[in-house]
Amino acid sequence: DQAYCYERLTPAERIALHRRAADYFELVESEPASQWESFEAIQPYLTACVHRAKAGDYERAMQMIATIDAPYLSRWGYETELIALYELLRGHITTPDYLLRLGNAYRAVGRAQEALDYYKQSGLTTGLCLENIGWALYDLGQFSAAEDRWQAALRAFNTQADAAGAARVIGGLGWIAFLNGEDGRAQTLFEDA
Repeated sequence: DQAYCYERLTPAERIALHRRAADYFELVESEPASQWESFEAIQPYLTACVHRAKAGDYERAMQMIATIDAPYLSRWGYETELIALYELLRGHITTPDYLLRLGNAYRAVGRAQEALDYYKQSGLTTGLCLENIGWALYDLGQFSAAEDRWQAALRAFNTQADAAGAARVIGGLGWIAFLNGEDGRAQTLFEDA
């Protein structure tokens, strides 16, 4: 039985086994990224990510997961699978980028409080992080707090000359105005976005 055999391995043997499996799935079984057009097509690469994490190669696993995050899994609606991959790294990777990505995945599946917690843990004060905090607060119905974060994000985006980021935040502010019954202000904000 496979589980019985695995349990009899030493920790060093398990690590070596996971590294070999990760190499195999990444280098032999995986299609080139240019051919990833479905979840099934990237399945060997996902398996390699899991084995990298189980081997303790957390930095490499993080790099691999980040490669398939937005362009593939998030875009295709596989946030639950993305969360499972990122959770393999919990306690081993604590970079702001990791925490922001994990927060995004949790928010995408409707778990706004967990997303908010990860955004705050990242310690980032960039426009993008402040925007994400605003959206999580918005999802939680904390509109005043969301507006405050979006105002701060707008200042950060304007400082960075990030017109796309500023437009997203202005759109969020438009929703707040709309929910507050400020139809004229909402319309102006939506037009400015």
